[in-house]
Amino acid sequence: MLQTVRYVAERTDGIKLQLLHVLEGTALADNYRCGEFPTLKPEEYYKLVADVLELLPENVIIHRLTGDGAKRDLIAPLWSTDKKRVLADLTLILRSRNICPAER
Repeated sequence: MLQTVRYVAERTDGIKLQLLHVLEGTALADNYRCGEFPTLKPEEYYKLVADVLELLPENVIIHRLTGDGAKRDLIAPLWSTDKKRVLADLTLILRSRNICPAER
């Protein structure tokens, strides 16, 4: 993922980050239920977002740090439904690493 970010960072002026959501009625949901892949834990996602932000040049606009899956269809990760908590925890991680995307 970080290699992709490095590639994209050289070719864009804006980026949107999106957490993988497993939604009911999709092939991805079937794969998830069969145990073919795990979803990220909150700490893993926050670290990944921080790593991505550290790679981006200052001129790249960050349009989104996370997204939402429709709650009625969401299978995983369920922790992502508490957006206020996600943003608060993510902010703590970013501050601890001296990353301030709002100031960019």
